Formats: sequence, structure tokens, C-alpha cells
Amino acid sequence: MRSVTGRLSLLGNGIVAGKFSKYSVVKIGDIVLNNIHIAESLDSFLNVHAQGDTTIYWNGNWLSGRQIRAIRTPSGDLYYLKRSILFVTFFVVFSILTIPILGFGLLLLPALLADFNYCLAATEFKAQGGIPIPL
Repeated sequence: MRSVTGRLSLLGNGIVAGKFSKYSVVKIGDIVLNNIHIAESLDSFLNVHAQGDTTIYWNGNWLSGRQIRAIRTPSGDLYYLKRSILFVTFFVVFSILTIPILGFGLLLLPALLADFNYCLAATEFKAQGGIPIPL
């Protein structure tokens, strides 16, 4: 899980697709992230007009792209996506079992391992007093 802290100064053009928004660019501090996804329920906590530093926590891979998974607002509140570890574990096992079938599981495995890694990080967010936001 990667994090970036700084003043959130730019949210580029956003496209809503299902339960996610995709921003063409997000500028936070001196860092510019291109083509980044965020769950619609978490998107409400991105505020370019807030005074102070925002921290975004993100991960991703070639299949699922970059995804913002948690946000610490300038007021100090931490919001993170609530994901079921049982759901992700089931699909990791399913992906491994489908590797012999034309290597299908190899396509899904990187995205699922990123989700599994996020589930582990979500327990840390919970321990820090984070507020879970359903997808």
C-alpha cells in the first residue's frame, strides 16, 4: 500500500463507471497521479478546498489500475473501503485453481493479491480508528 501526503490541489476530469470514478489526474503535494480510480462512496471525502494536508492510500496493478483505498482528511479523520477478506480469499483460491485452465487464473491473480494486500492494510486502518466505508 502506497501513500501520498500533501495539499490536495487538483482533481482532473472524472468519469463515473458503476460504483467507481476514474480521475484523469490527481495532484497532491508535488505528486501527480494519472488515471486513478476511487470508489464512489469514498470519493465524497476528496476535497480540494480543504485547508491542510490530505493523505491518500492507494495500490494497484496492470489489471485493475491504480485505486485509492483510503483517505485521511486534513481534520485527521481516516476513511477506508470496507472489503470482506473471506470474499477476496475465496477468489484468490479460485484463481489458483483455474491456472490449469488455459492459465485463466494467472490473469486474475495479480489483481486479487492486491485486494488481499489491501484487506491486510484495512486491519491497520481499523486499529488507527479509521471509519469503514462500504463499497
